[in-house]
Amino acid sequence: MTVKGALKAKEAGENGIGLYDVVENRLVGMKSRGVYETPGGTILYHAHDVIETICLDKETQHYKAGLALKYADLVYNGQWYTPLREAMDAFVDKTQETCTGEVKLNYLILISSPYTQCALSFCLLSK
Repeated sequence: MTVKGALKAKEAGENGIGLYDVVENRLVGMKSRGVYETPGGTILYHAHDVIETICLDKETQHYKAGLALKYADLVYNGQWYTPLREAMDAFVDKTQETCTGEVKLNYLILISSPYTQCALSFCLLSK
């Protein structure tokens, strides 16, 4: 992250971006409350998500979204060293081969990629 990006993450954090207050279901059957603050991670996650919307086809995006939930459960339950996690990583690695481009986050999101699957070489999304 550049210095300019770090400053934006600081400003984002000051405005509540990346702040999550959740109640989690633990593996042993009890609930716990967690408060997580990751403004920089949230910005990067959403920027990458935007790139994926123009670089991946619909079916791959849908499958990857479902796989993300399973992956999170697997890691949360301590099953990192399993063949299933390695297979999931291989799938994600393959999907990321063409996920590259530039995202300018502001009130308006402008995205472009040499691998876009949009009819336009330049896509405009608003969130």
